[in-house]
Amino acid sequence: MENAVKQFARKVLLVHLALLVALLALMVLASREVYHTARAHTLQQAEQRQALLAEQTARGIQSLYESVLSDLELMHPVDPDDPNSSYATPPVLPDSRPAAPVPPRQVFPTAVLSQQLEGRLSHLFVVDRQTLRTRWVGIGATESAPSIKQIVGRTGNWIKNLQDPAISDFQLFGERGVHLIGIPLNGPRKLNVLVAAIPVWRIERRFLDELNRHNVGNAFLIDDDLTLVAAARHDLVGSSLAQAAGVPLKSALTSLVSDNRRGTRVMAEGFSIGAERFAPSLLTAQPVRVSDKRWFVLISSPLSEVDGVVSQLFRRALYWAIFVVCSMTAILVSTSVQLIRGRARLERVRHEVLTREMQEARRIQLAWLPERGRVSPGLEIATVNHPASHISGDFYNFFDLPDGRTALVIGDVTGHGMSAAFLMATAQLLVRTGLPGYCDPAACLAEVNRQLCIQMFNGQFVTMLIAIVDRDARRLQISSAGHPAPLVDVGQGFARLPMDSGLLLGVERDAKYKTQTFNLAPRTSLLLYTDGVVEAEAPDLTRLGVEGLASAMSNSTGSSQELVDNVVRAVTDFRKSRDLIDDMTVVCAIVETADITHEPQLPTDSPATEPWPQATDVNPATVITGESNKAIGF
Repeated sequence: MENAVKQFARKVLLVHLALLVALLALMVLASREVYHTARAHTLQQAEQRQALLAEQTARGIQSLYESVLSDLELMHPVDPDDPNSSYATPPVLPDSRPAAPVPPRQVFPTAVLSQQLEGRLSHLFVVDRQTLRTRWVGIGATESAPSIKQIVGRTGNWIKNLQDPAISDFQLFGERGVHLIGIPLNGPRKLNVLVAAIPVWRIERRFLDELNRHNVGNAFLIDDDLTLVAAARHDLVGSSLAQAAGVPLKSALTSLVSDNRRGTRVMAEGFSIGAERFAPSLLTAQPVRVSDKRWFVLISSPLSEVDGVVSQLFRRALYWAIFVVCSMTAILVSTSVQLIRGRARLERVRHEVLTREMQEARRIQLAWLPERGRVSPGLEIATVNHPASHISGDFYNFFDLPDGRTALVIGDVTGHGMSAAFLMATAQLLVRTGLPGYCDPAACLAEVNRQLCIQMFNGQFVTMLIAIVDRDARRLQISSAGHPAPLVDVGQGFARLPMDSGLLLGVERDAKYKTQTFNLAPRTSLLLYTDGVVEAEAPDLTRLGVEGLASAMSNSTGSSQELVDNVVRAVTDFRKSRDLIDDMTVVCAIVETADITHEPQLPTDSPATEPWPQATDVNPATVITGESNKAIGF
């Protein structure tokens, strides 16, 4: 029962463990899918949000430059060298001599330009393209910024070659950067150029710093030469990304600039701009088209923000996954415990039923065995029958024949258990009913063998020994079908009776058996046993054997019960803690023969009587043991 319950428990636990592992694998796959899906969705939202911010920032910067260009072009400024021009006050020419007074007619709208462009320009002046002398100043620098002389000195070649309204490349003066807008004036000779300087630091304050205040990340304005024109981190302004950027960023920017459209790149690895190191980020580039320039607004936001949002969502999903796994584990554990308990309860009930059935079968089997009181006077018999399991395959019997003789029968069925018990009952019944009619052991064995071969007990065989004791004639008639020869007391201990054995019962239908006759001494002790006695194993796997049994009985005297007890004790001491490997049955008979004054005459059809062997006549080498029985298939 315990093995069956253990096997069932092991099977249930393995099945439930497999289910739990499958559940865990499913939850891991589901969690990964949830994580990647949530991250992709969050990343998509971040891209859309960042693209919108980049588009709005680009529009703001583009509108600033376009508005300045529009205002300058709409004013149609007049060339100061035009003879039709007049000024209410002479212009301020810091780097030349004061101009001569002119009539009070205002043609050049100085006040309107100053008011219109206030806050968007840092400089507004007119310069002679040939001499690079300043002819007029409308707006001068009001804060620490490059002077007009510095600006003209840096951009002189660009001013000289200017033919149409245009925007200069980015110019960096110290920590201040500017973009210049140049418009040739419509004078007779077109020698003068109106120059407006847009301070880039104001773009940083107005557009880029606003993004940083909202924790967007880093924002940059990049021109078409990959130069940082404006940045939330002012120390990076003027850096050339074509030289200062790392390979990942340079590759991403090159791809975005070549497409000349809005795009987003995921920088899974960190990138560098000069000495500055940036964490893995999401980059969005938005083109800014002003006149003939193609700039880009670049916004970088750390991926850690996206991962933070995803991690928070994933933690919630993970908590629920853990809850589901714990719940399913509890359900599986509870189910497995209930199944194991139910199976254990079922096995216990089944075991109890089988035990009761075995006990009842054993009780019925014992009822087949004869009672000790049913024996003729002068014959003392003691028996023992120990099954290896609940039911024994061994049997014995003793009963009186119609002519006054006493029959002793012992047998052993292959195996043990219920099937052996049924065959044992059949064989015992055949002997009990057949021997009184034949009154000859060999003839009875032949008939029993024929009946068993007819019944076909699925390859099971029977060993049997029949001994008939004639106290009046002091004779013992005995015949064996593959059963071990009995031990007899020869005066100096027990020795094997020298006799022949026939084929096992149930093997060959026409098998022949022989009855052998021996003379009896006035007091003779016979010890009949099954092979479960001599095949008892010690802890070192050695077997008791017939020699060991005879040696253990060498000094045994007394009643038949004492002899049987000595056999059981010898077997128990020999095997110690090992179980019996086969059923053990012992029949001990002490025959007190009658006193006779003359030798009885044998029937003419009986075999010659063999003299009773003396101790010196028994050769242990001729003893038929259980091993030799096995050699013929038993």
